[in-house]
Amino acid sequence: AAVLTLLDWFGIEDPATGIAGEYNNETLQTLYDELSEKGKLSVEEALKAGAFIEEEDIKDLEDLMAETENEDILLVYDNLQRG
Repeated sequence: AAVLTLLDWFGIEDPATGIAGEYNNETLQTLYDELSEKGKLSVEEALKAGAFIEEEDIKDLEDLMAETENEDILLVYDNLQRG
């Protein structure tokens, strides 16, 4: 909800379509499709895909936090990082 508030506030299109597994962003869609296929191979591959997603999310948040001084954005990013 906090991310959607920021997207609306800054006039940025939500990459989610509201349908699980479908994205408006081609890069996100491709990554989702690739990781979903890998995750179907075995429990181990599913765990690896999940770990990859978490690691990328943390890296992305760290990178984005370094690019802004906006306190509202930093609060949301910090909360996401702690999640």
